[in-house]
Formats: sequence, structure tokens, C-alpha cells
Amino acid sequence: MSVESSGAVVGYSIFAMDEECYEYNENACYIAATGESADAFRDACDLDSAAVRIDAVVWGDLLRDFGSSRGE
Repeated sequence: MSVESSGAVVGYSIFAMDEECYEYNENACYIAATGESADAFRDACDLDSAAVRIDAVVWGDLLRDFGSSRGE
């Protein structure tokens, strides 16, 4: 089984629903190691929990340029 098709969760990212994009940490998409650390990032950025969702990130997402980042 390939890494992409394994569906193994790599981490979690925060999606801003009103802007339809992922939150960024400098010029790279932020991927938290756990759901709890994604919650802490959301709280530290003072993001409204009703306006964002936390998505699981799998290897296939990264291989498809997760978040369409042009950064790192």
C-alpha cells in the first residue's frame, strides 16, 4: 500500500470557512501534531471557533500541495 493511499493522518490544520482557506504560520501552511495543539493554535490566534474547522491532514493532501501554499 502506498503512503498516499494509506490515509495515515499526518496532523491537523485549521480551515477558515469565511475566507475558504487554511490558516498559515508565516509562509507555510500550519499543520498541528494533534487536534489539541490545533485548538491551542486557534485560541492563540484568537480565531472564532464557529468560523473555523479543524481538518485532519493525510499524506495525499500534502502530495497535492495542501492549502495551495506557494511558500516553503
